[in-house]
Amino acid sequence: MVKTYKITFKPAEPYFFGNEKNFVFPGQTQKSAYSSSYFIKSEKTPSQSTILGALRYIFLVHKKTDFKYDKYEKEDNEKAVGEASFDAERNDVQQFGIIKKVSPVFLCGKDKKGSNVTLIPTPMDHKIVVADENGKKIKTTEYTPFSDYIQAETSEGKKLYADDFDVKEGLAHNYCAVENGEIYESEDLFTTDLRIGINRSSKRDGFFKKEYSMLKNDFSFAVYAELDADDAVTASVQHVFLGQGKSAFSVTFTEEKKDLSKTVECFLKKFKREYQFVYCLSDSFITDFDDENVLFCAIDTKDYRSFRTKEQGRIEKDGNLYHLLKAGSILYVNDAEQWTSKNKKENAKNIGFNSFVKIGGK
Repeated sequence: MVKTYKITFKPAEPYFFGNEKNFVFPGQTQKSAYSSSYFIKSEKTPSQSTILGALRYIFLVHKKTDFKYDKYEKEDNEKAVGEASFDAERNDVQQFGIIKKVSPVFLCGKDKKGSNVTLIPTPMDHKIVVADENGKKIKTTEYTPFSDYIQAETSEGKKLYADDFDVKEGLAHNYCAVENGEIYESEDLFTTDLRIGINRSSKRDGFFKKEYSMLKNDFSFAVYAELDADDAVTASVQHVFLGQGKSAFSVTFTEEKKDLSKTVECFLKKFKREYQFVYCLSDSFITDFDDENVLFCAIDTKDYRSFRTKEQGRIEKDGNLYHLLKAGSILYVNDAEQWTSKNKKENAKNIGFNSFVKIGGK
């Protein structure tokens, strides 16, 4: 019987999640530092495929450190968790056995008053600063979307420009609570652990710094997942080791029938918009941006390359490098259904990628 669970991943120690934009010198931006090997920074949150890998490990029937399974053990494992890792290029629908569907990753914990909160990436049309009655710029403490749009005719048709976007502040890269819109800055949620090592892989030895991340204030990563799992497994606290440093995470299952997308949709509908609106609840593979349909966007991208487990547990990088639209990105469009349909990837959506929240206009 398939049930929906809220699954939390709580780190017991600092962790390191890597990607293609890890290497930066102090003072450099990530975009200008692809060749650096001095300063390595962890991603703050795990990718959807990392979460899927953790769940597949938990539900393995046979767990062996040397990954040497006989024919029947291999068949048992494939029946339980699927025969292969997530593959963004596959056209057929991948099956992961017990794991039917996984939501985008979010953060959960308690606010200063002790109430439970669900945190999602702040939509990037958020006004970071506003003017008070004296004209002084102050930081907003709740999600406040752009509201002053200028319409312009271009060679690609009608476009919108947010006149109340403050270019000096840039786009929001923080979190907000779906319960009340309260903004949580990165420093409210994460801390870092800087570790120094020696690189002996080059002709000359050299020091490097590796910046690990850690959640603060008893927050956890979480997903909702549809599972056809044994009650005895989901009733117990599991432990997995994630990231480049194999950091320990405790995993807790709570049966809770909830749709994260619907919850976020209810939150975003509180803000009146003149145009149809698409919010990226997760990182997304975009196959067709469709400039003619997009009137305005506030977006960021990230590089992604998946890892696959080969024979005897060897981990190999996928040869394909993808440029994902980052969670929190927003688009105003003429037709939200058309845009999301063109960018629908069923395998990606089933494990939490390509999750879009569509809001109609007035």
